[in-house]
Amino acid sequence: MHSSAQKFTWLAAAAFALALVSAGPAQAQTYPMKPIRILVNTAPGGAVDATARLVAQHLSDELKQSVFVENKPGGGGLLGIRTAKSAPPDGYTLLAASSTITILPSIRKEPGYDPLKDFIPIGSMVRMPFVLVAPTSLPYKGVQDMLAAAKASPGKVNFASAGLGSTTHLAVAKLFKDAGREATHVPYSGNGAAMADLLGGRVDLLFEQYGVALPHVKAGRLRMLGASTAARLDAAPDLPTIAEQGVPGYNYVVWNGLFVPAGTPKEAVQKLDESLRRVLAKRDVADRIRSGGDEPLLMSANDFHNFVADELVKMEKLVSDLHLPKD
Repeated sequence: MHSSAQKFTWLAAAAFALALVSAGPAQAQTYPMKPIRILVNTAPGGAVDATARLVAQHLSDELKQSVFVENKPGGGGLLGIRTAKSAPPDGYTLLAASSTITILPSIRKEPGYDPLKDFIPIGSMVRMPFVLVAPTSLPYKGVQDMLAAAKASPGKVNFASAGLGSTTHLAVAKLFKDAGREATHVPYSGNGAAMADLLGGRVDLLFEQYGVALPHVKAGRLRMLGASTAARLDAAPDLPTIAEQGVPGYNYVVWNGLFVPAGTPKEAVQKLDESLRRVLAKRDVADRIRSGGDEPLLMSANDFHNFVADELVKMEKLVSDLHLPKD
């Protein structure tokens, strides 16, 4: 009897120990257990928003859980970034942001975040080339015509942007600096507002995504002057690059990616990393991205971390070279 009791106690202890050992992996594999939110730090309808919604749809399938997008525009992108930073680091709040996240620390005195200390980069999503566009009412047939006008009347040519320190601001400011020309910057609260005034003929130039500019070009209201990339766009092989048109070495490309707050469990980071790469590798997703003139950009979480670190250094140097004051 005594022996039977000891045997029962030993078996119970062994079963309990086995349950503890197996519980760890089982719990790790349960992520995600509830809907996932992707915060976008821009208004609906923009480039980052469109990519985030496409990715969210397919992440839902991969993760077997609802993934929804919530827009948090404001403060030139800071509101969404700060909101994501303060979210619980549990893997259920992600941030979709463009390369603006690596620019703001160089142009804001108190950005309120550090891209690598306050966030864990999950992975890149899209590489977004720009095209330089101008109203067809202007005589510019290409970049060289525009630069000739800027040389003849320094400061008379103006360019719109999505705001001070935005990607579209830095792209054009770099163009004029590299070309040794002067132009007047007209900042807006976003590229949508800038596009409205460009179409109205109130500003001369704007950098925009190929897919966004194309309908206006087809309608005869805008003309593409050049591509911002080192090589010609696959979607527009007949459009010369800016580098080909008198600004050797010019290259400016925007990217966007996903981040989670620092402290997010490794299991969630790994699951999101692997799922995102599977989504971007899908043929229909890649085709959808390329149809707008963009390109899928696949990186592991580790590679994306290193990429973001490099971008921070590059953007700090560019802002310094352009002598932009901190706001």
